[in-house]
Amino acid sequence: MNKITQFLIIFLLPVLVACNDAHIPKSKSTKGSIEQLKVLNHLLLPSDVVLNQSIDYPFDETYLMKRHQIYTDLSFFEISSGTGAKAELDYLMIQQRFPERYFPWPSAINVLDTVLTNTSTTQNSALLSDATIWLRFVQTRLEEATKSNIKLNKMAHSDLIARITLVNEKLNNVNIKESTELTEFRSALEQLKTYVLKYKPRNMLGLRQMPNGVDWYQSKLNYFLGGVKAPDEWLIAIQSELKSLEGENVVAIDKMSDAALQKQLNEAGFILPQPLLTSLVSQFGIEILNVKVNGLDWQQGYINYNETFEALYEKPGSIHSNFKLFWLTIAEIDLGIHYQGWGLKQAQHVLNKRFDLTEDEVTSLIEHVVFYPGQIMSGAKGLLEKK
Repeated sequence: MNKITQFLIIFLLPVLVACNDAHIPKSKSTKGSIEQLKVLNHLLLPSDVVLNQSIDYPFDETYLMKRHQIYTDLSFFEISSGTGAKAELDYLMIQQRFPERYFPWPSAINVLDTVLTNTSTTQNSALLSDATIWLRFVQTRLEEATKSNIKLNKMAHSDLIARITLVNEKLNNVNIKESTELTEFRSALEQLKTYVLKYKPRNMLGLRQMPNGVDWYQSKLNYFLGGVKAPDEWLIAIQSELKSLEGENVVAIDKMSDAALQKQLNEAGFILPQPLLTSLVSQFGIEILNVKVNGLDWQQGYINYNETFEALYEKPGSIHSNFKLFWLTIAEIDLGIHYQGWGLKQAQHVLNKRFDLTEDEVTSLIEHVVFYPGQIMSGAKGLLEKK
């Protein structure tokens, strides 16, 4: 695929989608559109919305058309506080231009868990037919992406192998009667596993190694930091603040002491690595739930973190220096990986140098940065402004 063709595919998909979505029902309200969005993303982030007969699989052509239609509908409505800011919708519409759709099985997501559970509960093997089609689609997409030099990084590659393994384990632990559909599903899963085990991921963890990766990362910084500055400008500002905070001693991270509050936060959509969640609870307590602003992005648990952090930082009271040090360190690592090209060892070194963390905690924090580029900046922005 030549560069001109690649450019057209990446940047003109939303236009092409818009020309083919006339058959998709349009919602009549903001609430209706948000419910449609949650139904669409149910395999990515299960929600309590009522599902229709069919389930949508990420990121096939039907899914992409439906998502674009929902975003278009929302753009015509007044997006009020509590349902997501217009800035978030603009950000999500811009993200459609970039290559995320070439990776239909997102990292850290058990896409097929709901399907297998429903199949076991209903003993309706027909549910596996669409899942089989999707597994083959995942492999085809990865093959197409590789031809355009769009590849999984090593961490995402390892995670995909782990997700496939989990599906096999679940198949062995649930009661699904033997059928042609189950046989075909197993075959497609095995074929995908074989392909992925031979797959050669890209060397760098960050977005910068991807085609249009620099622009992709810049678009994320623009949204999560609420301003258009080059990555090096943000990095200088963050490192300057860190210099004033960093001491000689390694900082211990508090352990979660309020299990009930943690459960409430998880149920409310705060799907963050444990150390980040713990630091939020230590700093803000129950106030996190009181000021939470709903959003539109499944990757953020349908929480608008930009507005949520803005509300938290507006509350009277000082922000602990250890909280600032921790969140700004993760922000520095985010820029290090996606802008400067840091590897895993450099990120691990920075965390271990400043904080007393377990190996699993370090891994979870770096995975969060790699799998969700730029999202940590929602919490960093206010810390750069709040003195």
